[in-house]
Amino acid sequence: MGLEYNGRSNYATWNVILWLSNDFILYNAMQGFKTYATPFRSFRQELKDSVGYTETKDGISLWNPILNIAEINEFIRSEDSMKPFVDGLADYSIAYT
Repeated sequence: MGLEYNGRSNYATWNVILWLSNDFILYNAMQGFKTYATPFRSFRQELKDSVGYTETKDGISLWNPILNIAEINEFIRSEDSMKPFVDGLADYSIAYT
């Protein structure tokens, strides 16, 4: 599980980023950690302490040693981390008649 996967450094890193970006509640909570020195490490500890999350729905541990923490931090801090939701809003437009 250490080979590059879908543009990320490995499957585990891709899976964590996918999980964080596809769950609206997690995504919004994650945004509050953008300015932290270590956003992902702080956020995963908060997830464990507050709701007991220690892994993704696919079973990837948030403490997996092969996670590329720098890559996940970059994702959290980037403006593009919001892109899946902004792009997805067009799919949910409501037509008023």
